[in-house]
This record gives sequence, structure tokens and C-alpha cells, in this order.
Amino acid sequence: METQANASQISLIDKFYVPKNHSEAFKQKMNYNRNFVSQLPGYVKGDAFEQKDNEDNLIVITIAVWENQGYLDNAKNSIQTEFKRIGFN
Repeated sequence: METQANASQISLIDKFYVPKNHSEAFKQKMNYNRNFVSQLPGYVKGDAFEQKDNEDNLIVITIAVWENQGYLDNAKNSIQTEFKRIGFN
């Protein structure tokens, strides 16, 4: 589904470096997080891109689009609270 861009929308881009022996655990937590985030108010869409380096470590770039800065700010607070609750660092 394609979403038309709105001038007030804002994208959050994150980059993660994951040692090869932690890739599966990270992917499980990332999937949990993506499901959680997609339910938050103001969430528009998200993408994740994966690549491995020469040593087989995982590099992940995520992009989340929010309706506006206010929704993004609220989402950050909700995500931090949820991460503390589930012990994800």
C-alpha cells in the first residue's frame, strides 16, 4: 500500500550494528518492536533493510514515518516505556 506524503510527516531513521552471533535474537526483538510501533497513534508506515558486512555481522536500517513531530515524540516515550517493561536494551 502506498501512502501519499504529507508536508507535516516526519521520518525517523535508525541504524543498528548487530554482531553475527546476536542476529537472531535481535531480529526477534525487532519484529516485536515493529508490531508494537505500528499500533501507536500517528504511525504511517515503516521499512527495514538488512545487509551483512565482510565478517557476517548484521547491519539494519529502519525507517518509520509518523504523521507529525508530536506523534513521533509521543511514540518515543511509549517505546522507551515498553523497552523497559520487556527488558530490551
